[in-house]
Amino acid sequence: MFLAAAVLVPVAAPIDSALALGARPNHLKVAIIVGPVGSLTDDYRGLADRAVAVARRHSDQVMTVYSPDATWPKVRDALDGASIVVYLGHGNGWPSQYSTSLNPRSQDGLGLNPVAGAGDDAHQYFGEQYLATSVHLAPGAVVLLHHLCYASGAAEPGMAEPPLDVAVQRVDNFAAGWLAAGASAVVAEAYGGPAYYVDALFRDQGTVEGIWRAHPSFHDHVLASDSVRTTGARVMLDPDRQTTYFHRSLVITPGLRAADVLDGGAPDVSTAGEPTTEPSPGVSLIALGASRVDLGLAGPVVADAPTALALTFDATTAAVVPDGLTIGTRWDLLVPDGDSGSADALDVPPPSADPGALEIDFVRAEVPGTLVTTSPTEGTGRRRTVTVTLPGRPGLYRLVTTLHDADGVAYDAASQELVPSLIVQVTGRLWASYGTPDQVVVATGETLVLRVRLANSGSEPWGVRPTEDLVEMEPFRDANPPLLVARWVALDGAPSEGTIPVLAGGSVPAYVRPGDGAVLELAIDAPDQVGSYLLVLDVLLPDGRSLAASGVPPGFVRVSVGGPPPPAPVAPSAEPSRPLVP
Repeated sequence: MFLAAAVLVPVAAPIDSALALGARPNHLKVAIIVGPVGSLTDDYRGLADRAVAVARRHSDQVMTVYSPDATWPKVRDALDGASIVVYLGHGNGWPSQYSTSLNPRSQDGLGLNPVAGAGDDAHQYFGEQYLATSVHLAPGAVVLLHHLCYASGAAEPGMAEPPLDVAVQRVDNFAAGWLAAGASAVVAEAYGGPAYYVDALFRDQGTVEGIWRAHPSFHDHVLASDSVRTTGARVMLDPDRQTTYFHRSLVITPGLRAADVLDGGAPDVSTAGEPTTEPSPGVSLIALGASRVDLGLAGPVVADAPTALALTFDATTAAVVPDGLTIGTRWDLLVPDGDSGSADALDVPPPSADPGALEIDFVRAEVPGTLVTTSPTEGTGRRRTVTVTLPGRPGLYRLVTTLHDADGVAYDAASQELVPSLIVQVTGRLWASYGTPDQVVVATGETLVLRVRLANSGSEPWGVRPTEDLVEMEPFRDANPPLLVARWVALDGAPSEGTIPVLAGGSVPAYVRPGDGAVLELAIDAPDQVGSYLLVLDVLLPDGRSLAASGVPPGFVRVSVGGPPPPAPVAPSAEPSRPLVP
């Protein structure tokens, strides 16, 4: 999410820098950052490496911070005093469809690794608030944002093109935090790499606006207006067409020259050089004595609904966890629900250790293993809770929870090992869940009595709500109740004769509220042929709708049908035994 397609734009001219010619090196600080973007991270690192090669021909103080070690503390240190900033990664801006108002903690900033060394997928947004309050750039600094959505005015791939006023707001907002941190210009390019700009700035080629206009992808469709967010700044967009396809932008203090950028950085030979590439260890709760965190959901698990995530500490951990603890959550989709398929391609779970179990498991623990959102916890002592919003799509998810300080900065990797991951079955608004034995053995022709725990695990009721008004009770009395039904599916070949009928099972209570359920018994005649079968369970609502046909995954029971039952043993004779006569 939040990615622009990768398209390479070549550097406009060959590079023969001052350092390459043996001239006095420049100590201007350049910070080049690559955030985690999944499978595209290697491509982004490649674009960044080209900019690094250019920068090092001009300056001996080039700082690189790449995923998987691009955490906020390390990026913040690299940005301090920088005159040229390059960032490639995720972009989360506003206006967007995800929020009705700007969130300065997560929007218009950087998408970074929550914890160092944890891979290129998980990312946490550090918005304009972090830039404005914690970053101090050099006077005249230029920020180059490449391959971000929203920063240049566009949204995300596949989304509709925004109107001009929305694009202008996005550009203005995305630059505001950087300008508040001391920058004098913010360039956003949805396509291409930053090497062109880095080289042009060091070559002192006139104004920064002129460098932007001289870029090989310049369309000469410039639309300019005064910034609403930053006094004295100008917002410029250069769409692909006259007023649409917003992939290039510039927010600038008018008149800024490349020479102003070069003069703004204070040389400091004593600190020049490449920073350490080792991941920053971060603050450790383990070092404070924390030893155990239990995790659970204390509310509904319906898609796009809020629920409570509860953390329980042992006494030792509760005593050392600082106030202001913030929780990060990431939902990784494992198996989507609601996908249709043929009967022979049904995804059937393996039998459980207890074939008679009738539990419905929504959450179960997993050995700890992309977007991380953070929220402050409520409560004190051994129990803390935080309200989280479940994903909008039903399915089976891995919920990864991380521990952060009051500023949203993650504790070290060892501290994160305290928190288990959870496997969460997220349901839809209209949903059913089935608790059944995983496997049953029955003889051909035998009547199988199957016990099923059925629950309304959505947020919409089934059936007609009863009322005390006798007049209104009449249609309720005549209404058909929901019905639990089952059908046989042969797993090792279709029956050779006839068909396997659909079997109507037990009636569900006429009105079932969300969260309610009952254990029902179905008396079902087994098929006449030996083989392996599935019993596929579904609920028919009073209006005739099938939940399975509406996208709700059915219930499954494995059934092994064997030969006919053996004849009953003959009762022994009641006559007294007599000795044999020779």
